[in-house]
Amino acid sequence: MTHLSRTTLINALLRYFPETPRVSLEAMSDEKLRIMFQHINNENSFKIRQMDYISI
Repeated sequence: MTHLSRTTLINALLRYFPETPRVSLEAMSDEKLRIMFQHINNENSFKIRQMDYISI
């Protein structure tokens, strides 16, 4: 994964979890933010692969 700034990670996570207060994400460590982002990214990639398989 390419390096994303802390602000970019927070903004991306806020789009995925709009009910989460920004302050909660800002309080997390950089590592925790990266792990959350990577988990969401992996989950979405898996869903896309499943959709491709179903559409064949």
